[in-house]
Amino acid sequence: MRCSEIIKRITTKSQKTRSKKRVLEMKTSNEQKYPDFIFPRLKYLCALCVSVVNLLFPLPALSLTPLSGDIHDHVFTADENPYVVSDNIIIPSGRKCTIPAGCVFIFQPFTGLTVEGTLIVKGTFEQPVVFSSANDTLYNPGSPQPANPFDWNGIVIAAESYGTLFEHARIRYSVYGIKSQTPNLTITRCLFSQNGQYHITIKNQIQTVLENFVFSYPLVDTVKVDSTLMKPDIGNSPDPKPERKNLKTVIRIGTLIMGVLGIAGGAVLYTMVKKADREIDSMKPWTINPETGDYYTGKEIEDADDRRKLLSAGSIGGFVLGGLGMAGFAVMWAF
Repeated sequence: MRCSEIIKRITTKSQKTRSKKRVLEMKTSNEQKYPDFIFPRLKYLCALCVSVVNLLFPLPALSLTPLSGDIHDHVFTADENPYVVSDNIIIPSGRKCTIPAGCVFIFQPFTGLTVEGTLIVKGTFEQPVVFSSANDTLYNPGSPQPANPFDWNGIVIAAESYGTLFEHARIRYSVYGIKSQTPNLTITRCLFSQNGQYHITIKNQIQTVLENFVFSYPLVDTVKVDSTLMKPDIGNSPDPKPERKNLKTVIRIGTLIMGVLGIAGGAVLYTMVKKADREIDSMKPWTINPETGDYYTGKEIEDADDRRKLLSAGSIGGFVLGGLGMAGFAVMWAF
């Protein structure tokens, strides 16, 4: 065998040995920076947070109640929400239908509500009655597409209808909102939004309605009525209570997550601090580092102590953050 071939083999073997040594050094360094036991604990921590939030704020099971045809004798309740209108619904002449607070009606395309008799919609600030699109993900999260104006026809009040009342209702994503052929109706603090052509017409007269602002309209008839009802009441601001309620829910969830993550993170870092303490106790100038085979240097001991101090600060910060989060959650839950 030639000398050049022998030298080449020795050189190649030496390069491979050095490469393996560098890979081992990089792996050891990464293991020191990012211990393997951190990541499984973080995974369990995230799973714990999700479980706690789902336990305290469970999502209600969504059941769809189909609806079509004559509805005057139907007993409505918010427990059966949402009512899915698959074909036109009607209240016949001489009949009366009452819809209590909290009921939600979502309409399929080309469907609507016709009132020839009397419709009484009795919503409240906290529980309005909603008429919206079947694509409205706010009330039908399973919709494959977002809602848009013109999604459903709207509500028609026939000329022979009398005494219809809309109180704290929400009409969304229709073609014409409410189309009334009679002035014999009352609208009290209702919200109209994202309707295609217009929000409300009374005897073909388009009413001035501000998007997402409360709107009221009086019952005009020869019967004596309260003088305060004789002028349309267009509010100066949207109904604020639902927004405040939603904001409180968001803050509660946020503070709860901050509290759980802070306390759990502090606990994880505390276990790392205790591990670092044991490592520092074993790092004496006269002991040998099993990873390098040499005696520990002052620089290595100092670096380990700095890491322990950093972990201690992080653990304390985590517990403080968790305490503040849980305190904020308790305050928001109480008020």
